[in-house]
Amino acid sequence: MKRFFVALLSFFLHLNVIFGQILIINEVSQGVSGNKEYVEFVVADTAAFYDCGLSSPPCADIRGWIFDDNSGYHGSSGVAPGAIRFSNDPLWSCVDLGTIIVIYNDADPNPQILGDDLSTSDGNCVLIAPISNTSLFETNSTTPGAIACSYPPAGWTPGGNWSSVTLANGGDCARVVDLSGCEVFSVCWASNNLNTQIYFSGGSTSGSSATNTVYYFNGIDPTDQTNWTIGCADVPACGAEDQTPGFPNNSANASFIAQFNNGCMPISPITANVIVTNGCGCNGSATANCSGSIPGYTYNWTDNSFVATGQINATATNLCSGDYYLIATSLIGCKDTIQFTIANIPPPFAGTDNTIIACTDDAPFNLLDSLVGTPDITGNWIGPSALTGGYLGTFNPTSTNVGTYSYIVGTGTPCPDTAFISITLNDPPLFSPILDSVCPGDVAVFAIESNNASLWSNGYTGDTLFIPVFTDTTFTASTSNGCGSFQFSDTAYAYSEDPFDLTLSQTGEISLCSGDSIQVIANNVDSINFNWNTGLINDTIFISNPGLFYTTGDGLCFTIYSDTLVVIIDDCEEPITTFVIPNVFTPNSDQTNDVFRIIEYTNLANATGQIMNRWGQVIKIWNGLDDSWNGRTLSGELAPDGTYYYFLELIDLQTKTTSKTGSIFLTRSE
Repeated sequence: MKRFFVALLSFFLHLNVIFGQILIINEVSQGVSGNKEYVEFVVADTAAFYDCGLSSPPCADIRGWIFDDNSGYHGSSGVAPGAIRFSNDPLWSCVDLGTIIVIYNDADPNPQILGDDLSTSDGNCVLIAPISNTSLFETNSTTPGAIACSYPPAGWTPGGNWSSVTLANGGDCARVVDLSGCEVFSVCWASNNLNTQIYFSGGSTSGSSATNTVYYFNGIDPTDQTNWTIGCADVPACGAEDQTPGFPNNSANASFIAQFNNGCMPISPITANVIVTNGCGCNGSATANCSGSIPGYTYNWTDNSFVATGQINATATNLCSGDYYLIATSLIGCKDTIQFTIANIPPPFAGTDNTIIACTDDAPFNLLDSLVGTPDITGNWIGPSALTGGYLGTFNPTSTNVGTYSYIVGTGTPCPDTAFISITLNDPPLFSPILDSVCPGDVAVFAIESNNASLWSNGYTGDTLFIPVFTDTTFTASTSNGCGSFQFSDTAYAYSEDPFDLTLSQTGEISLCSGDSIQVIANNVDSINFNWNTGLINDTIFISNPGLFYTTGDGLCFTIYSDTLVVIIDDCEEPITTFVIPNVFTPNSDQTNDVFRIIEYTNLANATGQIMNRWGQVIKIWNGLDDSWNGRTLSGELAPDGTYYYFLELIDLQTKTTSKTGSIFLTRSE
């Protein structure tokens, strides 16, 4: 950050009201008894020039300023002869702003005054002076007139006399008069109620008298009546001790005095620092942290060209990325300028909210695709169910709960963003072709189950359509039930051929041996009856004679006919089955008799079985007429020489089975 200092400038204090005098009255006390009175002033020049390079406040020359009681200007009561003024002593020629000055009646001193303090170098910002001091005060015996400006410039003698300013309980004023002889400030009470600035009708123990009373300033504007308070100057009389000669009256009064002298502390140069909080987009912020000079501080936030942003609080908000300046000004007008940089991150975008009405039978879909705009793909979904697919947010209508799902991006950043998808599931409309294939002229029936109106291609809008069909006709319908728009299409068929089939278990041409017969079954569960061309009406017949055979039945629309069966009678001789199985083989790889197999066969269709050793262990599974054994076990090892046993099932071409067992001798020595 870069800092720019302003060394010197002129400043007018930021009070709610601008008052012109150098002295203001801060406290007036009648004391506990007698004339134990004192008046406390604060040096407060509102037009003073503050040198920002110095550690002390500017000083004011109060020589010639007058203190007096009522002169008749505020009423007829309490007019004491003469007045008192600050002398030409060097002590009064340069009194630091914010100094508390107490003058008191040392002929009857108030016990709350701890002692005289006539030093401006002791660092306590307090002067306490007895009124009789001949160096510091002067008296004029001329009684002023009952007007605002009536004090003579001449006739002043060294030393003060409190009898010239005695404060009457029943009605009086404490007044400050400037160098021109005009009253500039007054605190009045009781019967002195004319031309008043600060006025009290009574005191702490009386509604019409200032007995046992101290009046003190406790706010930010000494000319505002609401900033003044009635206090107690006699504990036995009113239960409190509110006199504070030489000290601030309370915290509000201390704050008022501190604005002139930094609370009686050295005034250091103003230093401004900025704490930057980077955000995203244009929501960065900067907070000023100022010290030095005299608080409070005012703030002017500008862009990099010193154009004001319009923000004047200690924290500037909604700042976009870029360079800025803070110009901080103290209460006394000292400035510090510091440059700082905002480096926001681009704001994440979760998309724009949307609502989805889907169908219960829809395929899984991604919620991210339904967010309006181009959302960031770094987010997470939360909602009634866990979604798959990561940032895609895959929703499965068959297993995922409906409701509102939140897509959150930028989690952990200064400006997360959230978009919402609300999902509702509806059942899709159902298209039901109740009867769409009919006999010519019959009525086809189509139906749609939907919450919304259906529109058929012929203009009909009901859910169920009835229409006679003579030829094949295609019908379409459309509907929407809140989960999408649907179009259905189906064709009504007018049968040109009966849809029922009538079949025989045997068709074509078949030869029978003389004396044999064949069973033929007519198959059609939907047919009402069967009529064979032989006159039989059963679904099953047995045929042993040659001829043409078929059946008829009642179809859906027409009489239906079965396929035909032609039977031929032949004189048949039973075939002879032969086979040759050797009893020895020599698997010695000499290309002669190396495998055991069925050497020759006639009228055989298949052979299965197994070969075992003499302990009953299976060493070969036989599968097929052309299978063979190479003299090895099932695990591939050489079987030892010796006798083995085979068990074979032989099936001839007429499906007749013959069992054959025997032995075979294996030798590798030949």
